[in-house]
Amino acid sequence: MKKIISKIKVYTEEDHLQGKSDTIKDLYETFKNAILNLGNDLDIKPKKQEIGFTSKGKIFADVCILKNSLKFWINLKRGLLDDPKQLVRDVSSIGHWVMGIMKLLYLILNIWNIL
Repeated sequence: MKKIISKIKVYTEEDHLQGKSDTIKDLYETFKNAILNLGNDLDIKPKKQEIGFTSKGKIFADVCILKNSLKFWINLKRGLLDDPKQLVRDVSSIGHWVMGIMKLLYLILNIWNIL
């Protein structure tokens, strides 16, 4: 009988940042620090395709690091986010692989104005 050994990959922030430009890395660090400064009980949970931000063990936001931008998802119920600049798209009714229902796509030029 063959013995099958499966390896469990533990993902890290470095896995997501590997091969990315210094601009994208700086952008991610700025976003990460802004999120982590919101409270003392916040943590980072890197996953295969994105990095989750948790509070009390529950993911409340995700970021996907792309070549030229970052994608953010916020796990909120519809109608709870005040979005006067209309930067958010409701993705609750379409297929996606993260927890959040609201998606933000910030290009490098726009993120500095938001943070």
